[in-house]
Amino acid sequence: MPPMRVAARSTISMTTQSGAGKVLSGGAAMPSTNDAKTVLRVRMRPWSLSPLLPVVRPYFKFVPLVVILGGLGSLLEGIGIGALIPLIAVLLVQSVPVSLPAPVRELGTALTHFDNDTRVAILTGVIVAMVVLKGAVQAAANFVIVSIEMRIARDLLRQLGSRILSLEFRFFLGADQARLINIVGRDSWSASEAIRAVMTIMPAIAGLTVFAALLIYLDPQLSLLVALLGGAVALVLRLLEMIQRRLSARVVAENRALGQRMLSIVTGIQVIKIFDQEAFERTRFGQACDRVVERVRATHRMNGLVSPVLDIMLALLFISVVVAAYSLDRPVTVVTAFLVLLTRAQPLASLVSKARIEAASRGGSVREVEWLLSQQPNANMAVHGAAQSGSVRSVSLDRPIRFESVSFGYPAGEMAVSNIDLTIEPGEATALIGESGAGKSTIVCLLSRLIEPTGGKIWLGQEAAAGIAPEAWRARMAVAGQDVELLLGTVAENIAYGFPGASREDIFTAAAAAGADEFIDRLPLGYDTPVGDRGSGLSGGQRQRIGLARALLRRPDLLILDEATNAVDALSEREILRLLAEHKYFRTALVISHRRSTLAGCKAGIVIERGSVTDTGPLADLKYYRAMGEHRV
Repeated sequence: MPPMRVAARSTISMTTQSGAGKVLSGGAAMPSTNDAKTVLRVRMRPWSLSPLLPVVRPYFKFVPLVVILGGLGSLLEGIGIGALIPLIAVLLVQSVPVSLPAPVRELGTALTHFDNDTRVAILTGVIVAMVVLKGAVQAAANFVIVSIEMRIARDLLRQLGSRILSLEFRFFLGADQARLINIVGRDSWSASEAIRAVMTIMPAIAGLTVFAALLIYLDPQLSLLVALLGGAVALVLRLLEMIQRRLSARVVAENRALGQRMLSIVTGIQVIKIFDQEAFERTRFGQACDRVVERVRATHRMNGLVSPVLDIMLALLFISVVVAAYSLDRPVTVVTAFLVLLTRAQPLASLVSKARIEAASRGGSVREVEWLLSQQPNANMAVHGAAQSGSVRSVSLDRPIRFESVSFGYPAGEMAVSNIDLTIEPGEATALIGESGAGKSTIVCLLSRLIEPTGGKIWLGQEAAAGIAPEAWRARMAVAGQDVELLLGTVAENIAYGFPGASREDIFTAAAAAGADEFIDRLPLGYDTPVGDRGSGLSGGQRQRIGLARALLRRPDLLILDEATNAVDALSEREILRLLAEHKYFRTALVISHRRSTLAGCKAGIVIERGSVTDTGPLADLKYYRAMGEHRV
């Protein structure tokens, strides 16, 4: 298997990229592993246009609460610091100076009829009470923010899953599996953390606003100096934020490349082992790991610079305030309160700075999530819910299915089938034969309405298939084959997957018809045995028989058997031939196989070569069929 390509496999599963492999006639090339520059060229879209907005909008109603809690916490702390001024005055001069701000002076004056010890005790109690209340308010704000973050993370994961399921099958023909897995498993959480960082900024800014008002009230001139120096700090922070955003894009690109490399190893492990390339793949995986680590290291270095730079600049700000206060001959009590307020505002300023840097460092993940959410869903998904509710017209595939000059080309420009004409008669078993890569799997996808023709038309009798909802069409068909995957769950759940309301008796009957009941009974938990990822706990023949049982349980009008007997023994093949002869569980069958013995149950045949139909008619009269050997593969 080429190192950066998915193995070519024939399947119509919408859940895996490998399912698109053979349909693409050789596999879909993975995107470049070194696409950091491409990622960097993607600009952050305006927030009002972000696909994340519908996910976040329901929680806007909590923003005022978060802001109020942040401002209230700072106000309580400011009151406590205000009470500190008369306390200092009492301790230093045993009286309340007239130079103090009016509210603070009035508070001290109100306590003049108490002795000094009592005044100290009262003021200390006020300060402690304010600190405790401030802590409680801050805890409440943090609780609200965390709750919002977790709800957004939940909604975002659900929205991503829903969007993936709603995309057209064509999207998956060239989709990067590693990218999709990274977006759902990693980038979605990073995006929710970026949103939490933004939410954290809101109460911090509210608190800073309260502190700014108190500072201005205490001393407007010193406050102006703080504002000017704070502007310089903001410029430096903006520069660091821009750098971090670029580094974040590079981390996402290298993480995607690492995911592709890991997926290549997992899906191609058999080839790697057979050709003894473990050392080679180990080296390439190690190189991918090194690139990711280097990018992450650069991001952490930048994060590590933020705190020291801010600390240095804030220290210079404090020194400047002290020097200015001395030059302006400010009272020691006012200067002390001003510096205490400034000190308490510093953690909020640092919180805003770090939250901005954190949001920037997760910008790459946010863009990845936005990319997936911005993919246009299948236009037919609008009628999917209606189809499930029964409001879409049902259809029976009980008429001839006819391809009229049908062509289909893939996004890369390759024509898989070109101007083909064929007819599948109802009530018959028809063989579709041809070499690997001839276009058989594309015809299966067209018959399944997973893709629509790029040229020509498909007809059901005299009715155009395009006028029939794909969901209604697929409700009357089923596919079984070597690569129609089993899903995570039990044997029984997989058999009933296409017919969720099936009873246990229905499941047993379908399994018996597919020749699967005997081996299922021997499994550790019988029908309740987990099959593992993609049926990894079962043999190839067992997986195929379970897949066949799933198809038969649906009692379809059209049954497609795509290499459904290539991994089963002769006895099971005879059972399948018996099914084709009896027509008990289906109306019409299309059989794809390289085994002549499997095709023996078919009446008619269609030969396809290099994307074109070259012969049709009674199967026994087809030259291609007569030339097939029993062991042809």
